Amino acid sequence: MKYLVTIAGEERTVEVRRGTGATYLVSMDGAEAREVAAEQLSAAEWAVAEDGARATIRCALRGDHLVTQVSGRSWSGAVVDPRSLDIAGGAAKGQGAVVTPMPGVVVRIEVVVGQDVAPGDVLCVVEAMKMENEYRSEVAGVVAEIHVTEGQAVEAQTRLITVRPTEA
Repeated sequence: MKYLVTIAGEERTVEVRRGTGATYLVSMDGAEAREVAAEQLSAAEWAVAEDGARATIRCALRGDHLVTQVSGRSWSGAVVDPRSLDIAGGAAKGQGAVVTPMPGVVVRIEVVVGQDVAPGDVLCVVEAMKMENEYRSEVAGVVAEIHVTEGQAVEAQTRLITVRPTEA
């Protein structure tokens, strides 16, 4: 799978392909692919090893905003993944479906059914990996459905809220 990643304003292309066994072939900006051993520890945490060096990578994805932690250092940026265009079971990105990419617990719901929202309005907050992640509306519209309750544990790819876009 190819990803377009923007970090500190610089666009990079990352390609990840399955290798043999527990390895992946990772290439950045068309460079020769490097083989990396990886073991998924949780939905958002991986143990990786390359040339004898080991690290734990933690990732939190909110919409297209990515926060990555490796060996105590953090990076953030934006990710465009072609699969995300249909990640919510048929609702395309930008069409009002808000889906969590990782498991967590719903901490707060900031809206009610029937409420008008604008792009960027906070709809709900989910705690994952000891971080509170705000899920925001991508569209102007009306809250059509709230699929979760405060305190509810959710799995990755759970639809949280549906916003019915308003016509322009």
